Amino acid sequence: MTKFPPSLSRVRIVPKSTEKARIAAVEAALTNLPLKLAAEAEVRKMPSLFEQTYYAVQREIGDSAATTRTMEEELNDLAKGLKKVADHVESLHPDTLRAWAAGTDVAANGGAFLLILKTAEEWAELSVDTLRQSKRVGGPGRTVDRMALSMRETAEFVYERLTNRKANIAYDAYAGQERETPFITFLASIYEAYGVKASAKSHGRRRKPMAKKRGNSL
Repeated sequence: MTKFPPSLSRVRIVPKSTEKARIAAVEAALTNLPLKLAAEAEVRKMPSLFEQTYYAVQREIGDSAATTRTMEEELNDLAKGLKKVADHVESLHPDTLRAWAAGTDVAANGGAFLLILKTAEEWAELSVDTLRQSKRVGGPGRTVDRMALSMRETAEFVYERLTNRKANIAYDAYAGQERETPFITFLASIYEAYGVKASAKSHGRRRKPMAKKRGNSL
């Protein structure tokens, strides 16, 4: 059995049949759009955009940065492990240390080794404190559905390109509720084709950038 390196072992091999099924679902969703005149020629080019988006996000997820929680746990484990090794070295019998040093200066080499271990332990502990103080965005437990967001962006581009309509939700003022639009229906079909569990209606809203907080002008 062929063994792959760790960097490749995380890559999920997608059967061609699955890829064909996705493309077929996208093509079906495209044909149901209210296409503008002469848009039919562009339709067959669009499924490849969704496939490119899919594989780009898969690569990004595979190489994604660690969350704050993951880093904090690993650094704590590292600090504990280093302390355990340092304590073990200090408890060794002098004859064991001489055997380890193999005829060299036991005091110098043993002291240098302990200094490296204790310094590394301090680095790990300081790094944990820094993480807690910095309160990084996307901190403990927070995740972003990258596939949903990326597919939404691609679907918006495709929809507006093929229909000359804005990709957004619609609101029925009389009924006091949002109503289904061709874009939301299209986005829901794309999400279904790529196994995205997020709500198309929720992600279909065009969000405005958050306004910056202003200080008190007293």
